[in-house]
Amino acid sequence: MHSTPAYPNHLEIIRSLARAFDTKGSDKWIDDHAGKWDFDYRAIPVATDKVVYEPLSRYIGEDFGRDVAAKLTAFCKAYSLFVSNLSLEGISRTEALRILSSHLFSSFGAEALRSASNNLDGPSPEQFMTPGKQAIATLFEWFELSVPGWDDFYGQLSKEVKDRMRRWQTGTQLPALSSLGALFSKQDAGKFFDEIQRTRLRALLVTARAVDYYRALTFGEVAIERTQGRSPANPQDIHSRIVDECLLKAPQFKQIAKLNTMLATLLNPGRKKASTDQAFTQQLLTHFKIFLQKVAPSGSLSYCQSWHEARWLTLSGKLDRAAEAYQRAFEQSYFHAGPNQGLIIQ
Repeated sequence: MHSTPAYPNHLEIIRSLARAFDTKGSDKWIDDHAGKWDFDYRAIPVATDKVVYEPLSRYIGEDFGRDVAAKLTAFCKAYSLFVSNLSLEGISRTEALRILSSHLFSSFGAEALRSASNNLDGPSPEQFMTPGKQAIATLFEWFELSVPGWDDFYGQLSKEVKDRMRRWQTGTQLPALSSLGALFSKQDAGKFFDEIQRTRLRALLVTARAVDYYRALTFGEVAIERTQGRSPANPQDIHSRIVDECLLKAPQFKQIAKLNTMLATLLNPGRKKASTDQAFTQQLLTHFKIFLQKVAPSGSLSYCQSWHEARWLTLSGKLDRAAEAYQRAFEQSYFHAGPNQGLIIQ
C-alpha cells in the first residue's frame, strides 16, 4: 500500500512559494513535476529560476529576485538533510504539515522575513506578523509614517486603485504581481519616487503578500504564532522540537515497534538461522501486516512490511520477488522514513 509522503517534496515547496508571491502563472510545468514522488532533482534549480527568480526579477527587481532565489536554494539544501535524517514514519501528511509548519517552515520563513526586512529597510518582522492583522494593512500604515512622498502619491490615485488597495488591506483580495508592478510604474509613481525607492516599495508589498497568503492557509496562523520572537533557524533545535512532537504519537506505535524489532532481529542477514525460523517469521509477517492495517491504515508504515518481506524473500532464495519487494519498500519510504531510506537503498 502506498501513502502520500509525509514530507512535501522540494518542488511542492517551490510551487507554494510561487503561489505566495503570485509568480507561478498559468504554466503547468511546475504542477506536472511537483506531482511526481520520484521527481528529477535537477528540476529544482530549473523550477527556482522559472517560477521564482525570473518573474520576481521582471515585476519587482533583479536584486530582490536573486536574493529570494538564493534563500530558496539554501533552504532546499537544508531541507534535503532534514528529509534524509529525520523520520516522520507513522505520521500522516496532514499531521506532518502541522508539525513542519510549526517548527521547520516557520523558522526558515521567519529568518527569510528578517533578512528581507533588513535588506529593504522595512518594518520589523514582528510588525509584518501582527496577530489577526493583514501584513499589507500594517505595511500601508508604515508607508504613511516612514515613506516621504507617500501621502502625495496616495492622494492622486484613482478611486478604482484605492478601492483595490483597501481590498488588499482587509484580506478580501491578494494583490496580483502585475498590479504591484503597475502601481509603482515609472509613469504612475515616477514623480514621487525614484527607481530604487519604487523597487523597494514593490519588494516590501510582495513580501507582505506572501505573509498574508500563508496566514490564510490551514496551518498559517500556527506558523505565524510560533514564529513570534523565535531566534534564527537552528537545524538541531528544529530537529529536537519535531522529534518531541512526533513522540507524542508514540504510544500507538509501541506495539508496532516491538513487532518491527522482532522481525528485524529474525531477518538480520548476519544472524544464524534455525530450521523453524522461516515458517515462524512468515507467520509473524502476516500478523505484522494485519496489525499495520489496523493501527496505521494510511499506509505510512507500509514500507516496514515491504522491507521485512524483501529480506524474508532474499533469505528464502526468491531473489526476483525480493527485488520487487525492495522496490516497494523504497517507494513507500521515500520522503517518509529518514535514515531508513538510505538503508533500504543499500
